[in-house]
Amino acid sequence: MKIILDIDDVLADTVAALEQEWGPAVDPTSETINDFFPGADLSRHLHSPSFNLAIPPVEGAVEGARSILNANHEILYISARIPGLTNATQAWLQTWAFPDNPLHCVGREGKTMMLQSIQYNLLIDDQLKYLKIAEQRGLRALAYAYPWNAAWAGPRLATWNALVAAI
Repeated sequence: MKIILDIDDVLADTVAALEQEWGPAVDPTSETINDFFPGADLSRHLHSPSFNLAIPPVEGAVEGARSILNANHEILYISARIPGLTNATQAWLQTWAFPDNPLHCVGREGKTMMLQSIQYNLLIDDQLKYLKIAEQRGLRALAYAYPWNAAWAGPRLATWNALVAAI
């Protein structure tokens, strides 16, 4: 099975890292991250290789990705991060010992286009708009559970152990 893994808030604990910089998210139920931290210059962080390299992984993500590979599934990393962060993201994956699999940092629109056009069997993501693309294509999608994806009608799982078990 070909499984797409998102980076931010599926593998990398990005919102928690932003909360370290800007304080608790004001509206974590919003689907727009700018609403989490009103007035914050998020692009200064989200487009910074050094900030992205310093983000810790989501608990259990490394082991979860390894479990997926050990079960003979294929992994493809697709991120809405800007293409300029590809090298930093690849270095981050290597630093934390994630499996070495293809990575695509393609921006928001690029991720939308890829999810609409490439072949895959399962998407694991935290953003509703991407989960809905898989659903519209009749493909399986699992949400890593956060307040911002509470409206997802499909499976929402709060740990990597639960994600791996659901695969």
